[in-house]
Amino acid sequence: MTPFGFAILLPFLLTPIASFLFRMVNATIAPDLIAEFNLGPAELGFVTSLYFIGFGLAQLPMGVLLDRFGPRPVVLALQIIGATGGMWFVLADGQTGLLLGRFLIGVGMAGSVMAGLKAANIWFDRSRVPAINALLFGMTGVGGMLATGPLMLLLKVIDWRSALLLISAYCCLVALIAAVLIPGAPRPAVQPRLGAQIAAIGRIYASGPFLRYAPLTVAVIAAYSAYQSLWVVVWLRDIEGAGRDVQAWSLFAMMAAMMTGNFVFGAVNARLARHGVTTLQAALAIMAAMIGAQSLILLGILPFSLPLWCVAGFCASGPIAMFAVLSTRFPADLAGRSNTALNLLGFLAGFFLQSGIGLILDQFPVAADGGYSAEGHRIALGMTISIQIAAFAWFFLAKGLDRPDRATLTEAKDEA
Repeated sequence: MTPFGFAILLPFLLTPIASFLFRMVNATIAPDLIAEFNLGPAELGFVTSLYFIGFGLAQLPMGVLLDRFGPRPVVLALQIIGATGGMWFVLADGQTGLLLGRFLIGVGMAGSVMAGLKAANIWFDRSRVPAINALLFGMTGVGGMLATGPLMLLLKVIDWRSALLLISAYCCLVALIAAVLIPGAPRPAVQPRLGAQIAAIGRIYASGPFLRYAPLTVAVIAAYSAYQSLWVVVWLRDIEGAGRDVQAWSLFAMMAAMMTGNFVFGAVNARLARHGVTTLQAALAIMAAMIGAQSLILLGILPFSLPLWCVAGFCASGPIAMFAVLSTRFPADLAGRSNTALNLLGFLAGFFLQSGIGLILDQFPVAADGGYSAEGHRIALGMTISIQIAAFAWFFLAKGLDRPDRATLTEAKDEA
């Protein structure tokens, strides 16, 4: 990679770190939030999942803005919004403040990877997009790792509010770096009509490839996200008796596995292609392995399930690769909208699943030590696995949809 290419990518490699620091932090500070704000499992799940709502609702307008103005102004604005949300969360004196702060954090982190994917489509050859995609998502693992064991060590020195303020300050620093390093995107001689750009989103959602690829991608991402950012540590606590330090370092191991999986996938993808294995085939195999790992966890095969959770983390590169696969089914100038259209569904599904797990756990008695029902945990995980299996079945049943209507996509390209 040339120095120019690295300079462009650097801010986009830093934003996923902020995103996953914020996304994962509630899993580490959950005991503090439960104690200070008297949160039950449903309330904890709802507060934490507001990140997904803010993140998801920002996707479609952000996709239009990325395609219309380029990544630079979008990244600057969103990082500031995220820092503001972090400070609001810190200053909260009740659940309302937590909800609003968490929502703003989600909005601010909405462009953490999607802006980088748009930059890749602008300034890099499209053949390199899958590798850059894997690199960007791999950097989320760095943020997730910092939000687990290292954050737990930091919390022995400072309180959770000071830790959140540090993450907010990091967002401001990233905004400054982005302002310096990201160039302005090339602008067309005639700016497309905003209405036409928005209308193209509807055609993306209605296209055959999107209807085939989206359910599986969304189901697997939502399943992993719901557990990774909250419920896996609660599972380890309630099912396997893990203490708080063990929970935090278990999350660290999961995030390290996720980061490694993405980096490995990016490194070997081209080599697999030379041996006749497509990115899609590799992604499907990896997602099947993730569902298999979750099934073994549900069956209690191992006395301590962390190795299997790490396998699931490593396999997170599968659904992430589907973004690159799906983006090739659309014209390059729809890259921002096609990626964010998929990301919107992923994060809305993550919200509903993470909240739904909390609601399931809320139907069972809470133990005297504050632990949640093992039966509730198993029902929730079984439901999660069933959703993914159904989505897998749909992917193969809907094979006939994977024939883009060239006239529709050409029309979308011309109008957008």
